[in-house]
Amino acid sequence: MTLTKYLNWSSLTFVATLAGIAVPVWLWFADLNSRSLVMSVVSQTPLTSETAGTIKGLQVSVDGVALTSPSLSVIQITNDGKKPIPATDFEGALEVRVGDGSQIIRTEVTSTSPRDIQAKLTSSPQVVQFQPLLLNPEDALTFSVLTSGKHPVFQPRARIAGIATVKLSDSTAKIPPMRIAVTSLIAAVLLFAASDIANSSFVGGQPFVIVRRRAALLVMTTSGIAGMACFFVFFKSAGLEGLPSLAGLMFVTVIAGAIIAAILNRGAERIAKPHGAA
Repeated sequence: MTLTKYLNWSSLTFVATLAGIAVPVWLWFADLNSRSLVMSVVSQTPLTSETAGTIKGLQVSVDGVALTSPSLSVIQITNDGKKPIPATDFEGALEVRVGDGSQIIRTEVTSTSPRDIQAKLTSSPQVVQFQPLLLNPEDALTFSVLTSGKHPVFQPRARIAGIATVKLSDSTAKIPPMRIAVTSLIAAVLLFAASDIANSSFVGGQPFVIVRRRAALLVMTTSGIAGMACFFVFFKSAGLEGLPSLAGLMFVTVIAGAIIAAILNRGAERIAKPHGAA
């Protein structure tokens, strides 16, 4: 069996159809993501510990007041979209709230990128507030928060034109992006293979398991859409960008699925012929 046998007109038509769907979907997602703001918890460090091996009686105090289970958190706010976010698009202050049981003791902006960003913040025991400011794409500001009490859980809150929610990313406990990318790519290839097998039935082939065309269409469409969703997860998790990369990798993934489908379904026509004989 040769590669040219796998790449029949049915498979090529299927690839073209998927590409015709994928490109508008990608452009729609790209426009949705053009304005985006993310808050990342970069690190969280307990300043005292109850575990064995530490010095008993060690305390951290601020202005003469001892802190209970103090923790130092480093947080970064970044414009990860493609368009600027002007200060006029903020309905109010950008807030970072801490969960119940934790109390904000001190907070300070430690760095900005670029350096000339003028970030003004105020804090209370439960919230840090940033005054509205211009954030161009890839602009970022980093600040540290000293808390007392329970392990701090932070939550962003803002009303910004064109941004439904401020995304939250916890870098201290996350699944490695490459693991997500690899898993999603494998799932996409297998789903495209399943869709291609159903596609051969839909266009009038002779599979071993006989299904009606409308049933084959359902399986083909559902598997194809699920495969596209997994492919987009892979594309984003791998940190890839650009329409040429999207189209090229989509083509390779679909072809890989078609080859797997042809291998798995090899001989189906020969086996099915006796069942089709009257």
